[in-house]
Amino acid sequence: MPVYLYPATLVIDKKAVADKYNGGLDQFRKDHFVADTDRAQEDDELLAINGMDPEDFDIDDLVRKGLDFPGRGGGVERGATQYPKIF
Repeated sequence: MPVYLYPATLVIDKKAVADKYNGGLDQFRKDHFVADTDRAQEDDELLAINGMDPEDFDIDDLVRKGLDFPGRGGGVERGATQYPKIF
């Protein structure tokens, strides 16, 4: 099943969440999935959090909870040309 894209969609590898996110997939779902909305979606391999703008995503919180952003450096660069890729 596909995940649908919105004006801003943060796509995350499901295996990375299972392996690295504090509390695993169950905790990620509790933190980001809102009942009866399409704010977050998943298929067999991907998780997607949807918003209206990349600023809607709390990247620092995801990092605190165990996810890693290769090439992130000391902080998240926000802007039209750089979006994080989560592994």
